[in-house]
Amino acid sequence: MNLFSKIRNKFIGNFYGFTGAYRQQFLTSRRTVSYLNFFVSGVPGVAVLAWVASHSQDPLALGLLSVGACLMVMWTTSVFYIGWSASNEIGMGVFHTNLLSRTPVPVIMLGKAISYVSYTALTGIAAFVVFMAIAHKLPDVANLSAFIVSLFVAMFAMVCASFIYAPLAVLIDARGGVFGAIMPFGIVFSGFVYRVSVMPAGFKVIARLLPTSYAMDGVIHSIEGSVSMWRIASDWGISITISLIYIAASYLLFQVVEKRVRQTGILNTF
Repeated sequence: MNLFSKIRNKFIGNFYGFTGAYRQQFLTSRRTVSYLNFFVSGVPGVAVLAWVASHSQDPLALGLLSVGACLMVMWTTSVFYIGWSASNEIGMGVFHTNLLSRTPVPVIMLGKAISYVSYTALTGIAAFVVFMAIAHKLPDVANLSAFIVSLFVAMFAMVCASFIYAPLAVLIDARGGVFGAIMPFGIVFSGFVYRVSVMPAGFKVIARLLPTSYAMDGVIHSIEGSVSMWRIASDWGISITISLIYIAASYLLFQVVEKRVRQTGILNTF
C-alpha cells in the first residue's frame, strides 16, 4: 500500500469516527431539555440588549447586538457543555470507549463538540426571536452574503475557543463553577456586545487572542459596508487561522489527557 492510500484510508477512518461521534452526541442531546436553562437565564440579558439597540442612534447597534445576543447565549451554553465533556465522560466511566477506537480521541471529542454547538444553535435562534420581539425591527445589513459567512465563521471560532477547555478541565481537575468565570470573559472579549476597536488598549490585546473577535469584526464590516470584500475576507482568514491554532493546542492537550489515563488506568477520576 502506497503512502497516498495510507493517508486516504486514515482520513476516511477519522472522518467516519468524527461523524459517528457527532451523530451519537446529537441524539443524546435531543433527549435533554437542560439547554433551556441557559436560554431562560439568558433572556434578561437579551432583553436588555434589544432595548438598548432599539433606542440607540447608532445604526450599527441593532445589527451588532442582534447577532451578539444570539452568540452570547450560544457561548454560555457551548462553553459549559464542551468544557465539561471530557470530564463528564471520565466521571461516568465511559471515556474508555474512546480509547478503544482507532480514531484519535481529539477527533472524537471534536465531533461531539461541534454537535453541542449545532444543537445550541436552537438557543441562539430563540434568543434572536426574543430580541426581534422587543426591538420590533430588523437590522440593516450592507453586505448580506458577507454577513452570513461571518456568522458561520464566528460559530466555528466559538467551537474552537470552547473546545480547548475540555482537556484543560481534566488536566487542572476543574471544579464546579469554574466556567462561571469563563462565560462572561468570553462574552466581553469576543466582541459579541462590545466593539473591540473601542476597548481599552489592554483589553484589545486580550481580545485579539480570541478568534471570535476577528469574526465579529467581519460581522461589523459586513453590516457597515464601509470596507472592501478583501478586508472582510482577511477578518475571516485571521479568525480561522487562530481557530486552527486552538484546535492544534487542544489536540496536544488531549494527547496528554489520554496518556495520563492510560498510565494511571483510572477512568473515573484522577
